[in-house]
Amino acid sequence: MRNDIKLAFEQGKIQAICGFPGIGKSYLANEHPMQFEDCFYSRCRYFNRAISSLERPEYPENWIKKVQNALSNNRIVLVACNPDARNIFNIMGLKYLLVYPPISDKSHYYHIYDTRSDERDFIDLNKNRFESYIRMLQSTEVPEGCFKEELPERMNLTDYLKPIL
Repeated sequence: MRNDIKLAFEQGKIQAICGFPGIGKSYLANEHPMQFEDCFYSRCRYFNRAISSLERPEYPENWIKKVQNALSNNRIVLVACNPDARNIFNIMGLKYLLVYPPISDKSHYYHIYDTRSDERDFIDLNKNRFESYIRMLQSTEVPEGCFKEELPERMNLTDYLKPIL
């Protein structure tokens, strides 16, 4: 599977990465800004809806434009791995990699969450649903041409993609 993912990246067939919270999407975008763009799906929309029942009236067009802009600049889009983002990618016909940590990394990710500057409610949401969210992702089917991979223990997104970068 790993070789198939590497080949898909090299051929430009993966246009987005849907990554678990704390996996290193923002870090990757900051380290490789010409290749990746963090489109902050979870912070732009999902987090607001999940915590305070707020939804921006311009959604999803505002987010789709952000994604299209990143793609037009030949960047791979980085987003949270929630189902809403993946559904929009499916509608747009984008091919993506869904990537998440193993459940055994729970304490490692709790440490990551506790040292982040995110809103406390967002951190608590991620901690409270960690195991159930990973189980859901493990059973998630991805469309043809898309990929899904559980990272090895303690591996972040940048290290996972090093052979590709």
